[in-house]
Amino acid sequence: MLPGSEKGDPVVVALEGISRHLGITVQPDYTRVTHFEGVLPQFGVGFHEKLEKLELPPNLSIVGNYLKGGSVSDCIGLAKETAEEWASSSMRESISSSS
Repeated sequence: MLPGSEKGDPVVVALEGISRHLGITVQPDYTRVTHFEGVLPQFGVGFHEKLEKLELPPNLSIVGNYLKGGSVSDCIGLAKETAEEWASSSMRESISSSS
């Protein structure tokens, strides 16, 4: 944690994430946090079932927020998972086509 920080302080959490993931350690001159109650969109009834029923071509993936969670880290996690799946399937296709 940053010196003088309190656990759970949103500015501290954000700066620690930026430092950890991007290697940026410069402290901002100014920060501002605005908290809005109850503003995350809610999934409609059957939303996830509709997603599961989508028939996508084998060379197409959907990645974005609110597919497997609403946070930025959920979106990044889904993107990473999808990229790893694409990489492993591309490697399999490459190996099988070279045989």
